[in-house]
Amino acid sequence: MPGSTRRVDLNDFVKEYGQPLPENPGDITILPTRDDADELWFTQDAVDFRKWVQQEYPDVRVVQIDGSMRALHAHEVWLPLLMLGKTLGLDIFSHMLSEYLLQRLGKRHLEETIVHAKFAIEDDTALITAEFDGPASGLEGFVRELRRSPNES
Repeated sequence: MPGSTRRVDLNDFVKEYGQPLPENPGDITILPTRDDADELWFTQDAVDFRKWVQQEYPDVRVVQIDGSMRALHAHEVWLPLLMLGKTLGLDIFSHMLSEYLLQRLGKRHLEETIVHAKFAIEDDTALITAEFDGPASGLEGFVRELRRSPNES
């Protein structure tokens, strides 16, 4: 499987991802990437995903932290760091991601389009962090497996 998971202490999240946990997170919180120049940024995919969730799932509260826009490899999907709150289940979240990619790419492009995604899933004492770099068709299954494998894989 083209991804990895591990547990990160809540205090270490700030060190690793270069930003604090949001004070008022949503069901899904979209966090920007911090680069070496200490700039916070998103790809257009982050904005598109937020808008899609708000349109398709109006009851899901999405919070997006501020950051500038950056263009990256046009033929790949660069999802932002998505933090999943305790109120939204992994099955629902994985289905949302799969549905978004299917609508965005079309069925025939799911195997050939590479998706880059990072997740942080709240637990009582830690965050489960996960990174995925692989075909869009494998993302839903990867996310569903997160609840079964909270340790590094």
